[in-house]
Amino acid sequence: MTLNLILYSLFWVFITATTTTAAATSSTTTSPTTTTTTLTNTTAATTTTTTTTTTTTTSTTTAAVLLLLLLLLLLLLLLLQQQQQQQQLQLLLLLLQQQLLKIMLDYPYLAINQTVVTH
Repeated sequence: MTLNLILYSLFWVFITATTTTAAATSSTTTSPTTTTTTLTNTTAATTTTTTTTTTTTTSTTTAAVLLLLLLLLLLLLLLLQQQQQQQQLQLLLLLLQQQLLKIMLDYPYLAINQTVVTH
């Protein structure tokens, strides 16, 4: 019985010693696009290492969004230019119609279909 009590006490002393002497270390490495965090937990019995790597692509995403916005702005400018050209053509057609009407009013005999008969 005493031997069992001694072994039991030694077991708990071992468990307490290994858990209280556990040390945790952490290191972080950062670059512009990647963050690596390493956590090392060391006990008398085992060593556990956990590495977490996080990759960020915000600069690439930002560049893509800016490029998309630039392309949309260019498309909008092209549509506005096309609309302006269409309005200019409509105005030109209206001016030509007005000139034709003025000519027809100033020279009514040009509007009559005349047939010239020669003998």
